[in-house]
Amino acid sequence: MLRYRENPHDLLHRLDAMFKAGRKHPTGIMLAMPIDVVLTMQYLLRRGLRVPEDVSIVACNSDYYFDLIQPKITHYIYPEKKFSQRLARYLLQLLHNGSVPAVRHLILTELHAGESLAFVDGMPARTKTKR
Repeated sequence: MLRYRENPHDLLHRLDAMFKAGRKHPTGIMLAMPIDVVLTMQYLLRRGLRVPEDVSIVACNSDYYFDLIQPKITHYIYPEKKFSQRLARYLLQLLHNGSVPAVRHLILTELHAGESLAFVDGMPARTKTKR
């Protein structure tokens, strides 16, 4: 699940809908907002579900506390240095030339492997995390 939401209650209602008794629940959740990670982990804990054994969690953003909580959250890191360098280069080009070519430039994020992502059986042993 990846979803922008206006308030925390929307997230909790969506989690309730996904984890209704008698239904097969999702095995993984992708969250956009760092606070949603905390809310989701609390929600799963109250329901007796374990991360990552029962449900994997991956965050789209980075936050300083992702490595402090247990299990450490698997998340994406935005390469700020690369973005800053590229932005500075385009600003200098704009100052010198008066324009910048209107083309798309992709800046890829990096996956920071935490402990909140379970691996599927059959994956090579070297990529599995120790539990």
